Amino acid sequence: NRLPIGEFNQLISRHLNEQPAAFLYERIGDRYRHYFIDEFQDTSRLQWSNLLPLANNTMAQQGSVMLVGDAKQSIYRWRGGEVEQFMDLHSGKDPGNKIEQAGKQLSLYERTTILLKDNWRSKREVVEFNNLFFARVVEFADKSGLKVSSEEHRLLFKSGIQNVRQGEGGYVSIDILGDPGAEELYIQRQGEAVLQRVKEALEDGYELRDICILSRSKKYNSSLSELLSVNGVDVVSSDSLLLSQSEEVQLIVAFLKLALRPDDQWSRLVFLEWFWSKYQERLEETEGYTFISKQMKKELGGWRGFLQLGWVNFSWLRFRNASLVNKIQMVVRGFGFDVQNDPFLQNFMDQALEFEDGKEEGETEFLRWWDIRGAATAIDMPDGLDAVRLMTIHKAKGLEFPVVIVAFANWLAFREPVPASTWLNLPTDDFFGLPAAKVTLKDMGGLPGLEDYNTIWQKHKEDVALDNLNLLYVAFTRAVDRLHILGNDSYDSAQRVTAYLCYFLDLQEVEGTHWSVGEKVKVKTSASRNTTRHVPKYNSVPWSDRLEVAIDSPKAWQSGESVSTAWGKKVHSILSLINTVEDLGGVLTKMESRGSFRAEEKQTLRSLAQQALQHAGLSKYYQEGLRVLNESEILVPGFTSLRPDRLVQEGDFFHIIEYKTGQPQARHRDQVEAYSTVLQQQSLKVGDRVLVYLNEPLQVEKW
Repeated sequence: NRLPIGEFNQLISRHLNEQPAAFLYERIGDRYRHYFIDEFQDTSRLQWSNLLPLANNTMAQQGSVMLVGDAKQSIYRWRGGEVEQFMDLHSGKDPGNKIEQAGKQLSLYERTTILLKDNWRSKREVVEFNNLFFARVVEFADKSGLKVSSEEHRLLFKSGIQNVRQGEGGYVSIDILGDPGAEELYIQRQGEAVLQRVKEALEDGYELRDICILSRSKKYNSSLSELLSVNGVDVVSSDSLLLSQSEEVQLIVAFLKLALRPDDQWSRLVFLEWFWSKYQERLEETEGYTFISKQMKKELGGWRGFLQLGWVNFSWLRFRNASLVNKIQMVVRGFGFDVQNDPFLQNFMDQALEFEDGKEEGETEFLRWWDIRGAATAIDMPDGLDAVRLMTIHKAKGLEFPVVIVAFANWLAFREPVPASTWLNLPTDDFFGLPAAKVTLKDMGGLPGLEDYNTIWQKHKEDVALDNLNLLYVAFTRAVDRLHILGNDSYDSAQRVTAYLCYFLDLQEVEGTHWSVGEKVKVKTSASRNTTRHVPKYNSVPWSDRLEVAIDSPKAWQSGESVSTAWGKKVHSILSLINTVEDLGGVLTKMESRGSFRAEEKQTLRSLAQQALQHAGLSKYYQEGLRVLNESEILVPGFTSLRPDRLVQEGDFFHIIEYKTGQPQARHRDQVEAYSTVLQQQSLKVGDRVLVYLNEPLQVEKW
């Protein structure tokens, strides 16, 4: 019963076309009168067409709809978001609030636009730099003439001047690093520049958590993270928080796969590489390659034996018969992983427990889920974690940081790394009757008969240029105090966002490759900030060492009951399993093995049960030769039932015996009489009616 959100929007749209909108939205419309839709610049036309009937409905009932967005921050066109839709609503071009009547277009309601011109995030120098930079560079064209050509789009940046509300100060720098040639040198040069700026910020009083490094994609993040870590800078990124990044988690998954499929060579390699790094001093082989090659060639039974080196009392039989969660706990304990201080292990075990609780499948389905989705699961970033944030521009949208470093600011500005494609209707006479084709979007020099294609291509060029400039805008506006921008001068820099940076430096008449504005002011470090994290105890102890099995005990648990009542309930449970007095010993043994009571309680319970079985007024009901029905259900009209504790048939008569605890009450007699009435309605003869109060001392009422 799951549906991808993309298909959900299409499903809603189809139903809207087939049925009256008022019918589909009447429940929502009757409940809510005011709607707020944030980040509207990233809303697709399909989504808005689904929401428009609801908006029109609430406006007709004196409600309100508020759409909030920034057209310059539209960076999700690849998900269907179209900034032009938001702009059309602002300019009045969108006809969603209009109807045709008598040949005229009438408005159902008026729209009002409020421009938010105040910037409450960034210091003065950052705000004024962004105002100036984007108003200027939006006019730039690359060497082939590609640019943001739409006047409406250019006006977004020229008129989007913001007022300073955060206060004075701030610092902005642009650096164009030289062309290193090889990609390895490119990464190294960018990384060294990032490290330098991180160290400067730390020396000026900023903490690691105050610094964020942004890039267009995750392509270079791992290299950048490694360089910073080697230099003693703690880094956290979305990738570094993935469960699959944990070596311990990778090992557990490999071990589970090997348990199911010993011929899984990749999992065996992962496990053996870890095992060599951990226990090489105990192995006879002196080289890792020799050890791994030898074990990779062994049959299943041959290579399992070396596990005893690191895993004491290891048993494949016990491992195979354990549940998924217990298997993981066995691996964690067997190889000495520190689950107490490892959030990756804790989260992985939680994922396994949640999977096992929600599904009947075992580790086979769990491992399939892991390969498809689980490996992409990330742990939550701990609050107060003092580490530099490393993320993509898309991930940073909506966030802010005191210090922002935009690294690798050299992505394609006017073209795509991989050309997009589109479906196109073809002139059938010119293309051998082929009605449509999927074609790559590129300049084809105005092919005859493909005017539609040329229109699509021109719009696509404009979209690519606008989207990349918007990405730059989102990146530059994340900073509060300091903004560092690292471009790169390369052979095709004219086609990349570095060209915007160079164009701006030229306008500023800068000689060289560095430009800055403002001052780097030292900040006071808050002494009250405590970065120590207290990890809660996360126990991983064999269940057999800490649990007592109690199958039936929950039936008798009740808060606040007296000691005598608790004992009476246990005696009640014993008597419910007894037909004759000779059954007592076997029943006690069976209940003890099931965990219904503790071993030290056995003798006391035997004594209490014997009081009932040997009581002068009760002993005859526990003799041989009688038909006994313990807790047998009697169906009565009205889809209900009655369940007497004990019915004893003696000849033609049925004796009714009911066990109770506590003080005698009139309703207890009424209950027994109700049993008697039902039996008589079935033409059965009722003999004795007996109430047994399992207290100290035993009380018996018989009539």
